[in-house]
Amino acid sequence: MSDAQADVSTSDLRLSHRYLETVDHLLRSQAWRERGAAELFEAALPLVPEGRWRAIVEGHVREERAHYARVVEVWSTAFGRAPTDLDDWVTARLATQPLPRVASFLELAMAQFLFDRAGRWQISEYLTSSFLPYRALTHAIVDEERHHEDTGARLVVELCAAPGVDRATAQVAFDRWLAIALLSFGRAGGEGNAFAIAAGLKSRDSGEVTRAFLEEIASTADAAGLVLPLQAR
Repeated sequence: MSDAQADVSTSDLRLSHRYLETVDHLLRSQAWRERGAAELFEAALPLVPEGRWRAIVEGHVREERAHYARVVEVWSTAFGRAPTDLDDWVTARLATQPLPRVASFLELAMAQFLFDRAGRWQISEYLTSSFLPYRALTHAIVDEERHHEDTGARLVVELCAAPGVDRATAQVAFDRWLAIALLSFGRAGGEGNAFAIAAGLKSRDSGEVTRAFLEEIASTADAAGLVLPLQAR
């Protein structure tokens, strides 16, 4: 296929009903993630020690809510619908598919380290998206998410090195949030992935993103004395 033919094919895909359906799905999923994360961290605030870490997590909550508001605005503008339509949809989905609640400060650190990092890897695939409003939104969110995930990584290493830490409990929390984080990437090799790549909405298949994510977290896991499950290697 020539470059000209490829351009025509891609252009046709971007004008298709399937393209808009895919954009709708992506923005809905992003909205669910942002609000779900905000509510997860907000509910965990009583577990966070007063002082520096409490202030960091409170700032995290505000930022996730701001991200959610941006996603809703982009969706509302793109589809000419009221913001409350998406807000109601997210409320219903969170009721049926909520993120787990954390039971300790250590587990909260794992959620920040793994869930936030997976979110950054997932949304980074849209930094060159053919849907320009989502591309712009992605750049803004990615720049802010890096701070969260780095904070979570440092905290995981710090808490896992603390005297008297229960290493078995830490490993269980790591395994739990790694499994949740990996769901962020969706099913590898699927037809939906292929369409999104062909239409220029994303850059790589979910399987490639998952492998890159696992390679990146390996050093922090080692530093914290945590073991990546064999099936995740």
